[in-house]
Amino acid sequence: MTVDDWAGQSWNYCKPVAKYPSDRQALRDVILEAQSLGLHRDGNRWKVIPEESQRRRMLFWELLNLDARLALSLGRPPSICLDHVDCRRPSYAVPEMYIVPGAQSYHEWKHGFFLHCLTPVLTTAISAQQQPYLRILDVDKTIRDFNVPPTLDIFNLEGIHDNRQLTMQQVLVSSGREIVLLQLHRNFFTEALSDYDAFSYRHKFAPSVVATYLSANRLIATLKALEEREPQLSKRFMCFWFNAFSGAVALSLIVSRTPFLSLAPIALQELDTVHRLFAKVAEECPKVAQALPLLTKIAERSRRSYTQWRKAAEDSSGMEVDLAEKPPHPQATRGVANDGGSPFGTVHADLSRCVQDIDKCPPLAPHELPTFVPQTRPASNAWTEPETRPEQGSPHDLSTDMLALALGRNGDLVSIKRNASDSATTGAGIQRVGNHTFNFDFGALASNVGNQSNTYMSWF
Repeated sequence: MTVDDWAGQSWNYCKPVAKYPSDRQALRDVILEAQSLGLHRDGNRWKVIPEESQRRRMLFWELLNLDARLALSLGRPPSICLDHVDCRRPSYAVPEMYIVPGAQSYHEWKHGFFLHCLTPVLTTAISAQQQPYLRILDVDKTIRDFNVPPTLDIFNLEGIHDNRQLTMQQVLVSSGREIVLLQLHRNFFTEALSDYDAFSYRHKFAPSVVATYLSANRLIATLKALEEREPQLSKRFMCFWFNAFSGAVALSLIVSRTPFLSLAPIALQELDTVHRLFAKVAEECPKVAQALPLLTKIAERSRRSYTQWRKAAEDSSGMEVDLAEKPPHPQATRGVANDGGSPFGTVHADLSRCVQDIDKCPPLAPHELPTFVPQTRPASNAWTEPETRPEQGSPHDLSTDMLALALGRNGDLVSIKRNASDSATTGAGIQRVGNHTFNFDFGALASNVGNQSNTYMSWF
């Protein structure tokens, strides 16, 4: 095959390959073949013509980025070691690429992000040795400080909004950045919320909870911006919808497990935003319609958990909301940072600012809380729950078992706290309930992996 053929093959593999084992193996075969062709070595040593050298470099750097993304999503080492690579970065001034004059191109930013951000995350996230939390926060700072050009910033109000190609580049930049941050913090996020009775803003892993909320928020905002600018095109890229779905799961866990946080009602509002987006396009997009019933149950159960806590708190001596500056409850000191100080003392300014903004938001009145109504008339290709007898389980009943994992057996907050050992989401990774297998990592949300129609995959 020529280099151009391999470029076409690599483009075809740019999809959720982690969903299918055969596709994962196919990608590995492509990478091995690229190495056998010597794409990882500098072609100038072999007197390759400049046009061919440019193609080789562009293809190999795309494979580098794709291999790293897949490795991070699966929690496995990448297939390519940078110590064995001397292939230089390609030239980005080529006619086929859309570049705003005088601005950094998308591909140049992506390859720089791979070198300076994605590679350190791989080193820390999948290391055989447990990394100190300060190291995780340092990598978090590196990612947040990595410059996003104004032309590639989808949240730049003064940027270019009427160019379809540039819009897609902006969405890819935003999604790729936030997914990496979610992958970096996911284990600490789940560990912090696994002991939700003892959680407060002074918990040593509280920054990971705030970072997860912030990234989930931005994934949803990115999808909303894409849908508003390109309503028809947005329905053709399911990865962005499934990324937002993963963000919704994270928000629901925050609300359900820590309704006493000042963050909980704000997370509920974000759940309302993503639910409205899914409901808006469900009739035109079968995959979104398939996920909407599950999203509705997740969001509604989260709202119920928050209202139950709020009613119980108001009926007692007074409603106590855990604010960032409030002294922690004695029960919460089990997770406090080792030096006894605030865990936000060494974090990036974005996280500290986020906590401050959250505390400034007034609590929602009961009538302001969103409600999540199931679809009364599902779309033609929408997923629906089959009728089953009470004693009979169903391989298609995703929502019931998933909510048992995320929110507790009966959704009642008091029962959840009393039966903490019953909760199945005590950590990241695959959990099993009955005959169902669920993976709550941000790279995957799957049930009955053997049944491909029931697999929800979200990664970039």
